[in-house]
Amino acid sequence: MCDTEAARLFLAYWLVYIELAVAILLNVAGQLLFKRAAMAGADPNSPVHRSYLSPWFIGGAGCLGTSMLLWVLVLKVLPLSLAHPMTGVVFILVPIASHWIWREPLPRLRIWGILVIVTGIALVARTA
Repeated sequence: MCDTEAARLFLAYWLVYIELAVAILLNVAGQLLFKRAAMAGADPNSPVHRSYLSPWFIGGAGCLGTSMLLWVLVLKVLPLSLAHPMTGVVFILVPIASHWIWREPLPRLRIWGILVIVTGIALVARTA
């Protein structure tokens, strides 16, 4: 095998994991942007559509839509039984980001739950 072919195979192998990571980060961004859109329309006197027409909501929808497109590319290469558990990272990053950004509570029991998720993802990743 020549060096360029080996480099191409190496890049192709890692590209799917980069796509997976970007899809996960876009999912996290989309969730956070949706939360911000909901906060913008939190006034009980404001119409519901105020949240849906906000740039926060449109940005969140764009992030989630792009995440779904990348997800399909990931599933062309990785088995669903491996790729899907990796998306559990969303359940780690969203609560932590929400705590940092909006000071949402992050009680001890939730932290333990996050650690359980981290352990599960690590176990699944070992089978990759």
